Amino acid sequence: MCKAESESKSIPFFTFSDELIATNLLKLRKELKIIYPDLSILPFFMKACSIAMKDYPLVNAWVDN
Repeated sequence: MCKAESESKSIPFFTFSDELIATNLLKLRKELKIIYPDLSILPFFMKACSIAMKDYPLVNAWVDN
């Protein structure tokens, strides 16, 4: 095991799971697929994640105690 591998094991991680109703999101995606045929759900989730990280910066922060 190299030094980077052993150091990576000491980094804390965060796991979160939740459920959501995506009916309106899927409806919007279906409408946008007319203009953007390759549109996936990923950009919507990336935008949601970026907003969440902005609103809750400690979730994406390194805290050294």
